[in-house]
Amino acid sequence: MPSLNSAYPTSSYGKCLQLSNFANQSSSSGTRGIQLSVNTTGYTSIVLNFLQRASSESSRWARIDYSTDGSTWNIGFWINAGSLSPDGQWQSYSVNFGSVSAAENNPNFKVRIVSIFSPYAFDQSNQTSTYAANTAYMIAANSAVFSPSYSNNSRNYSTSGAWRFDNISFVAQAIPVWANTQLASPMISTYGTPSLGVAYSLGLTNSSVPITVTPVSGFEISTQATTGYSSNPLTNLANGTTIYVRTIYNKPAGSFDQSNCFELASTGAPTTLVSSSASNNFVSLTYDSQNDIAIELDQAYMPQGLLELFDQSGRLVSYKQIELHHEHLPAPMVSGYYLLRATMQGQVNTQSIIINR
Repeated sequence: MPSLNSAYPTSSYGKCLQLSNFANQSSSSGTRGIQLSVNTTGYTSIVLNFLQRASSESSRWARIDYSTDGSTWNIGFWINAGSLSPDGQWQSYSVNFGSVSAAENNPNFKVRIVSIFSPYAFDQSNQTSTYAANTAYMIAANSAVFSPSYSNNSRNYSTSGAWRFDNISFVAQAIPVWANTQLASPMISTYGTPSLGVAYSLGLTNSSVPITVTPVSGFEISTQATTGYSSNPLTNLANGTTIYVRTIYNKPAGSFDQSNCFELASTGAPTTLVSSSASNNFVSLTYDSQNDIAIELDQAYMPQGLLELFDQSGRLVSYKQIELHHEHLPAPMVSGYYLLRATMQGQVNTQSIIINR
């Protein structure tokens, strides 16, 4: 938010915002002041800076409340310790909302600066009695004194007393953003061997904090294209570092387009997952023409689905994604009765098979 002077292009420098018409003495503490609405979307570490001064007959005590939903207020986040005295002098304030995580990245964040009763007993005029703590507004004029001292001055609080504000601004840090969350190239392998490594460049805007990369089950990572792969995290990586990801040697056969491959984490940045490319990611099974089961699928069905082979105990012994109407499924090396199940377009078909070795 710009300062008040620069907020209005037609205004001359030297302007400020003045408030008056405050509540009557000993009534409505915390209800009169200024309210600020600020959209913090995309920002963290919110700080409010402002200048404030008080006239002699206005309250020297100010409080800051905040709201994170635009309507429910958190009362008493900050109190100025009565520092608007002496009157007529600009005071500079900086209020840090870094401890309020809900203030970050929030389109509904609001702050209000309100006039409040003195939290301490005081005397401000030889024409009135001493006020108890939390019962009255204490004027900014330095003639008002805290109990047990007494004032010999005739000044009193007035609703026409004024507050002035200037150079109100919210300062924040942009939230780090991951530049890319999907691999550019597919991973292709045959069951029993890992795929070739696919390169990924770490890109995190608005941050210079080290990055940690943790692979998801079924994948392994390295900082080198052909060696050093592991399922362990890579830590303390600099922004811009190129890493490589590949499938593990025994990743189950089938396609895995847009599947999560690894997690990115860095202090101050949202943890996110990087997925495989949009198409052509596949682990295939090798075929042995002497031992595979040849399967002809009904031409009326799209060649999409899953073939599964179960032994007599119900244990899955072989499976394959359907891609063609003519498929091969690796056959077990043990003779016996087996159940072949084909699932296509939501329909399940089964067939008993006898294998003799």
